[in-house]
Amino acid sequence: ADDFLLYVQGSELAIQAVGNAGVILRHNNVVKFETTNAGVEVFGNVDLDSSTNLRLRFYNGTAFKAGIESVRAAGNMISGSAIDDLAIRSQSNMLFSAGGSVEMMRIDTAGDVAIGNTSADSKFKVELKPSVAVLAGLRIGYNSTSANYFDGDTQYFRNGAGTTSRMLINSTGATIKNSTTSNLQLQSDQGTWVENDVISNLNTFV
Repeated sequence: ADDFLLYVQGSELAIQAVGNAGVILRHNNVVKFETTNAGVEVFGNVDLDSSTNLRLRFYNGTAFKAGIESVRAAGNMISGSAIDDLAIRSQSNMLFSAGGSVEMMRIDTAGDVAIGNTSADSKFKVELKPSVAVLAGLRIGYNSTSANYFDGDTQYFRNGAGTTSRMLINSTGATIKNSTTSNLQLQSDQGTWVENDVISNLNTFV
């Protein structure tokens, strides 16, 4: 007796309000919005349209915790924001994950960034899992092959296009190459020497 049903076009149920249950909104007999004991559920797209305050804010009681805004007035959500910026703000750390619930990246409250680790103890930190695969670590460059990269304990440096490493640094020392030939090698336990040149056995230890 307490239920409320609103039909349109004769038999199309548009609004259903059930005592101690919730409210359901339908479009063309398809549920689009429903209230539950846990909150609300929305089925389909959600479009926000406003000339001011186009944003979502998250509160704990009256305390602001986080928000996202398509900025309509300079300085909204984040100081320094400009009109049409997308401003994402958190009062605590900002965490990112992909493919599950495991944290992949974070930006902490000091503005430090960590990838592969939950502690951002430097301005930009990338922690890699041990791997024997080439190019499995951090790469910096303009494509997948012509890049400087760091894989485990070895650092590779390249110059220009191509896959040839011009300098390699690992736990035993450093190697500088011309093409694929080692022209200069520095080793912590054997000193320095130059190949294919007039200088050899230069006993300078690093």
